[in-house]
Amino acid sequence: MDMNITQHRILRYVWRKGKTVRKEISKDLGINPSTVTRNLTSLVESGIIKTFGLVSTSNTVGRKSELIGINEWWKKIIGISVERGEITSLLVSLTGNVIKKKRDFVEVNSKNLVDLIENAAGYFNGEGDVISIAVPGIVSNGVIKYSMALDIKDMDLKSIIEKTTGKKAFIANDANATSANFSNRANDLVCFLLSIPYNLSEEVGMGGGIWLSGRIHVGSHDAAGESGGGFKLVENGGSIEDLKSGKFHPEDFKEFVRQMGKKVAILTQFIDPELVVVSGDVDLLPEVTRMDLLREIKKSLLSDIDVVIDTGGGESIARGAAMALVNEVMSDIESMKNYFWF
Repeated sequence: MDMNITQHRILRYVWRKGKTVRKEISKDLGINPSTVTRNLTSLVESGIIKTFGLVSTSNTVGRKSELIGINEWWKKIIGISVERGEITSLLVSLTGNVIKKKRDFVEVNSKNLVDLIENAAGYFNGEGDVISIAVPGIVSNGVIKYSMALDIKDMDLKSIIEKTTGKKAFIANDANATSANFSNRANDLVCFLLSIPYNLSEEVGMGGGIWLSGRIHVGSHDAAGESGGGFKLVENGGSIEDLKSGKFHPEDFKEFVRQMGKKVAILTQFIDPELVVVSGDVDLLPEVTRMDLLREIKKSLLSDIDVVIDTGGGESIARGAAMALVNEVMSDIESMKNYFWF
């Protein structure tokens, strides 16, 4: 099937609506009903659109219309989150439903990155039509331009993964991907992704994902959201294993909470979004510390902005990677043709 612009417009509309009928598509898009029917027929035959029975759409007794929606199983996406201390991989439907998942705690660097991604994708035994990978750092057209966390510069990860796996690959910044994971909750949002190092004497990294007007905002040079240096989680050091074991008291994180809360608030005010999400390794912090951070952010904000502390960890990032790809193909017909083989 060679998708045309009208079909892509209809597909995007259906994707955004969830479920709809032909009459609604025709009215909202300003397309002749017969043109809608003709193009929908091709989309249904391709398998990407399916019907869900009949529904009443008017007050006239007996008149029903065919309910139309995305066939979420038409393609499956392998969403992979790459962070300094873990790899999380999910098999995800087009609507974001997680089918299978795997999480491995391992030190990730430039030398083992490709092997770890291949292993993560291989866990699904050939399932998955395309791979979407979220990584820390500046990403441009599938190339990791610079990642301090992974010690990588100018790696064409997209080409490498496509060659080694035989599947199309989409590469996104991890914070941007996570913002896509929450895109159904706000049209404008900012997602701050915390990255806690294995060695707690190092600073906690923080990247910002920006979702504006229904799209990921990467900036003019693909570096939007880079927030500079972070803060130490604790003053006396330790390891991430100490953190997981509950060795520390909430008071040990008091200064980190104060500084990080203020920084999140300051960066948020530059964009003034509907929603702020703090995600990533925040799930490793004690619940009382997460709540302290939430209060500090809200206290420091100048506007009444909704703030969410997300404890999904790597799963939120990996699902966000898949959703970032879905948003890309639904927003751009050439991307649809490229990644889903029209």
